[in-house]
Amino acid sequence: MIYFRITGETANPRHPSEMQAILNDVAHALATLVPIYAPSARSGVPAPLAQLDLIEGKFVRGAQMFRTKRGDELRQLTVQRRDMMSAISILESAHISFRKPSARQKPSIATD
Repeated sequence: MIYFRITGETANPRHPSEMQAILNDVAHALATLVPIYAPSARSGVPAPLAQLDLIEGKFVRGAQMFRTKRGDELRQLTVQRRDMMSAISILESAHISFRKPSARQKPSIATD
C-alpha cells in the first residue's frame, strides 16, 4: 500500500526478486519514520523493534520478515495505521522515489 501511494505503481510480481528488494527498501524507509512492531518472544504482545536492531538488521522476503544482526528472524511485523499514514505523507512531501534495481546495482532509495 505504501509503495503504491508514493509511486502510483504496484511492484511487478513477475519479477519477484526485484519486487522483494523494493518492498524491503520501502519497509526500511518506513522504519526510519515510525515504529515497526513484532510479537514479543515472551508475551506475544507486539513490541516496537529496537532502533539498534533496525540500524544493524535488514528487512527480507519483501518485508515479510526482519532479520537482526544476531540472525533472529522476526515475523508478523505490523505498523499502526495512523503511523503508516503519517509516514506516507512524509515520504510524499519529500518526493521520495524507490528505484527499481538494475541488474548490476543494489536497490536504492533516491530523492527527487
